[in-house]
Amino acid sequence: MNQMMNSKILFVKFYFAFTIFLVSCSSVKEKVEIATTESRIKNAASTYEYKDINGIYQLKREIKLIKNKFYLRSTLLTADSSQLIEKGVTVADLGILTIENQKLPALRPFASEFEVWLDGERFLSQSKIDKKTKKIIYQFEPDFNKKNQQSFTFPSGSVFCYFSQIPECVRRVDFIRQAIGNKTGTMSLYIVWDSFPYNNEIFGGNLDSPFEIAKFSFVEEVEGEYKFALETSRYAMFYHFNRNLEFSKFFWIAHGISIKKI
Repeated sequence: MNQMMNSKILFVKFYFAFTIFLVSCSSVKEKVEIATTESRIKNAASTYEYKDINGIYQLKREIKLIKNKFYLRSTLLTADSSQLIEKGVTVADLGILTIENQKLPALRPFASEFEVWLDGERFLSQSKIDKKTKKIIYQFEPDFNKKNQQSFTFPSGSVFCYFSQIPECVRRVDFIRQAIGNKTGTMSLYIVWDSFPYNNEIFGGNLDSPFEIAKFSFVEEVEGEYKFALETSRYAMFYHFNRNLEFSKFFWIAHGISIKKI
């Protein structure tokens, strides 16, 4: 059952390490306007075929924008939709990010809820951001390590993305368009595991924090789509975007996971 739970797609000082950053603009205001136009996120609902070593499943992702908040609801079901495997909601603020006097639109983690069934037992993890203390607070049900709550201080960094929001998060800062245009580019970010601490059970590992440093890089154009790599010290994953810069495929070879938009 645990293997079947190998599921979740879709997260310096780390500043942007864009090899090619933004095209020259006459003012900071113009740069923000260009990036906002190119990385605009729209309401959408998509279904994906999800495969791992245990079989084929159905993944649904629903995006909504409500009052300057970005909502992503993801649901993993058996192929016939008869059984719920896991579900989650992540919420991010639509904000502006300032890096080395450059202003860019960005997604900032705000709150999350993740629910998963492991060996027939339900587990729930909820997170929220405390802006005053610069901490993220997780609540668990049932208790995890005899605790029903745990808080973590944000590390020094610029870009933080909930794992399930990675495709939209990197697009929002206009990196996808820039990297495709230049056929090169790398940015640094922190993954925020919205499934923490159950990501260790689902994907393996022993992370004691929801934060994990990573880099997101352009790889190549393949079959009319654009391939990017998300790499940490532990693994590599691959994301594909179509001509409209929409998330279309995901591959995590180490876990035998593939996700393809239907």
